[in-house]
Amino acid sequence: MEEDMEKLMNLNDFKEKPKKTDKQMEEIRERVVKRALEMYKKEYPYEWGGTGPDTYDCSGFTQKVLIDEGFKKFPKYSGDQAEYTGKLNKDKSQLKKGDLVFFFNKKKKRISHVGMYIGIDEKTGKQQFVHSSGNGSACEGNKKRIRDCWGMKISNLDDGDYTKRWAGFESLEKIAIKEKLLQKEEPKKEINRKIMKSDFEPSENTLGVIKDKEEKKKPVITNMRKNIAEIKAEMSSKMKEAQQNKEENKKENNVKVKVR
Repeated sequence: MEEDMEKLMNLNDFKEKPKKTDKQMEEIRERVVKRALEMYKKEYPYEWGGTGPDTYDCSGFTQKVLIDEGFKKFPKYSGDQAEYTGKLNKDKSQLKKGDLVFFFNKKKKRISHVGMYIGIDEKTGKQQFVHSSGNGSACEGNKKRIRDCWGMKISNLDDGDYTKRWAGFESLEKIAIKEKLLQKEEPKKEINRKIMKSDFEPSENTLGVIKDKEEKKKPVITNMRKNIAEIKAEMSSKMKEAQQNKEENKKENNVKVKVR
């Protein structure tokens, strides 16, 4: 028993098994990013307000990708998309593939642009996102909608303009939960400490309950002991009485024999 206790006390970490929802979410992220990159490769041109099938603006692009992957209620406009699950997260270190990234307009008064995070570029180590972008100033005098100014792009999040206009990101997981594509699980607290011997000792409350129970048992046990003692005394008295009666009967029989 003591050896088992020592083994338990030396365990430092208890890590939960991966949840089923984690695996499901990874599959959703992979599908969404794959669909976004497929559209990127087709070089759809940018058009303000475009929702397909031939042209897309930024929010039309992200909506199309999500709808194609089962997010049926996801809204069209970038402002509505940014508010779909609540407040945006501004911490870029928490970004995961498939999350939607949002940017303010130049005056930082409203959301004006959206794209999809696709991960870190292996060559540059920079965070990247895919989006449909229209840059009118870069296309002045050029009637062709080439990728450099109009259409599908892959850009770095830390590029100057995007850094200045950064508004935050919306978790794809939260969107999936709202769309009921993923069941929400309550997080379990991880045990990350050394188990102490005190963990196996009863608390004061527990000891109090046990003591109360023992106190309640005492009168019953005492009464039982009294009853047993009384029964023994009564049996002993009856046995003595029977022995006396036997001896008296024997004497009477002897007297009768002599008289005859």
